[in-house]
Amino acid sequence: GTRLLRDTVYDNWGENISTYSAIGTRIDSCVTWDSWDGNFYIQNATHCKIFACQSYGYKQMANGQGGYRRGQGYNIANESGAGGPSCSNDTVMFSVAWGNWQAFRSNCGGTNSYCANNTFANSTIDGTVRLCDALSSGWTFKNNVIIQDNGLAITSIDNASGLSFNASYNCWSKTPASWATGSNSKIAN
Repeated sequence: GTRLLRDTVYDNWGENISTYSAIGTRIDSCVTWDSWDGNFYIQNATHCKIFACQSYGYKQMANGQGGYRRGQGYNIANESGAGGPSCSNDTVMFSVAWGNWQAFRSNCGGTNSYCANNTFANSTIDGTVRLCDALSSGWTFKNNVIIQDNGLAITSIDNASGLSFNASYNCWSKTPASWATGSNSKIAN
């Protein structure tokens, strides 16, 4: 696989740093901010690692159609019709995201994947941790700090029916949805 090391990317309309239909990409010690779509994006890829990266959003980005939004922090997704493998065995570790549309998002991907030892804070549209549905199953979500200081939910999902999400030892700033609480987690106030 390819290694992206110490890259800085910002003010991009699409994805700032992404890997598509790849095996074994390592994205290491990179910093991105202010993308319209996603700061880090693993799409239809396996065995990819995002390690010790930072993702943040300061401003709303124009979408070219009269609207504005901030990009997602870390998005792992299988896009239908895109081809390539289904996301599996991917990792997000020792990373930080704040002020994004969502800090961590699994959009129909994540089998045998691992998200641990991260800090995710203050998303701007909906849940700081966002899963689309049961197709996002397979994640181990462990030892993360998740903060949402405003009135938005700290987690969001369209349909949790059939979801398998292994959460444990996380620290939440407010009560997450039942599918995300997991074992040995702490809820602060």
